[in-house]
Amino acid sequence: MADRVSSLRRFIGIREALIVVLAAALVVVLWRADAIAQERNALDRQLLAERQARAATELSLNALKYRIASGELNDNVQETIIDEKIAEAQERAGELEREAEELRREKVREADCVTPRSIREARGL
Repeated sequence: MADRVSSLRRFIGIREALIVVLAAALVVVLWRADAIAQERNALDRQLLAERQARAATELSLNALKYRIASGELNDNVQETIIDEKIAEAQERAGELEREAEELRREKVREADCVTPRSIREARGL
């Protein structure tokens, strides 16, 4: 029976030692899993910050592209308007020149009418 008691004690000691080793291994695994989870969370936060920065950059770039395109469109519209106004002014100048030429040809003068000096000295009429 003494052999059985000593073997039982030895068995309990080995079993307890094995339990302690397994418990220590479990603690190490849990500690490592926690460290990995913290690292993953840090990387997630960093990735989110980078995505937000990229989105902000893309928005700024799109706004700049829009302003450039809008400016070019405004320039084109203004050039078109200016060209139209110049053409209208040239057409009107031609009409006025024809009217002035017609008045010169008619040479309408009435005997009772005195032409003011400012009109006589005016050029182009």
